[in-house]
Amino acid sequence: MPTLFFVNTGWLPEYQGEDVKIQNGGQYVADNDGDGHETHNFYQWENGNFYGCTPAGNREIHIERLGAGRNDEYIEGITVVFTATRPRRMNGGRYIVGWYNNATVFRQRPQHPYMKGFEFSINTIDAVLIPEGERNFQITKSYYNSFYGDSEEDKEFISQVKKYIKGYNPNIDLSEVKPDQKHSYRVSAATAATDLQTRQYTRNHEIKISPLHNILQTHFQNFLIRNGCEEGRMVFECRRFDLQYTDINNNLVLVEVKPIHKTSEIGLAIRFAIGQLIEYNYFLFKNEIKNLVIVIGCEPPQEIIDFTTSLNIKIAYPENGDWKGNKKVINFIFK
Repeated sequence: MPTLFFVNTGWLPEYQGEDVKIQNGGQYVADNDGDGHETHNFYQWENGNFYGCTPAGNREIHIERLGAGRNDEYIEGITVVFTATRPRRMNGGRYIVGWYNNATVFRQRPQHPYMKGFEFSINTIDAVLIPEGERNFQITKSYYNSFYGDSEEDKEFISQVKKYIKGYNPNIDLSEVKPDQKHSYRVSAATAATDLQTRQYTRNHEIKISPLHNILQTHFQNFLIRNGCEEGRMVFECRRFDLQYTDINNNLVLVEVKPIHKTSEIGLAIRFAIGQLIEYNYFLFKNEIKNLVIVIGCEPPQEIIDFTTSLNIKIAYPENGDWKGNKKVINFIFK
């Protein structure tokens, strides 16, 4: 598992820019009436990135302690763990509130691309925020703004955190599972997510169209054209759906595009896409289209492919410059 880097921030329910004062922040937060740069640490911006702001005291991060060279300006592939102290109403104590997977950590803070006057220290496209009521991993290590965990005495603690992150599943409450089932209970990636995750996904991917959506759709369209589909047989973003085209057997294909690159959001993306395809097919085409396809940004679990196949809905996703998915997905692609 990648190297861990810990950042301590103030406490917020969602870190989505909500109009709530930060609790238990540092001196900067206190001087600014409960406001601070970490308010948007788990907000996914239009370019698909999350930008992590660190406390004011972290003017420079010693990334050589994370494996970078002394002259390097940044290091990639780090798991950044965000911690914060619970408010008094939750009995205090420092807990993990979320983390960035495969993050880039900068030695010096670049300017934030969307928030004028703000700087950031870390960015990623894959972030996990734990709902406020489920933050239960307490940090017993004592540190101020950040913690590198690179000493011999920290190995056991780092091992425990890595185990927690690897085993974290937002779709299951183990308190409802009988003790003798805990090691065998398995949750489908399509099961219900928390209200917080649903709100985050909806805001970031359904209410607004991100540049990643257009990139993925164009990539898919170009793939179709390269394999013989005439551009004149395609209809783009018309009547609410993303793409419609005619395959080599002269059958209509209806496509919904979901530019998801985070495994934690695949279940939600598939759920939205299934509902949209079925709705469009019924109300716009009187269920005449028999080929419904979801184009997604990363490989889904096999159980997701099996699930959508059972509904006669196919999946396609990019991999190493090619496209893969259920072998029945599109006659046009999988000849």
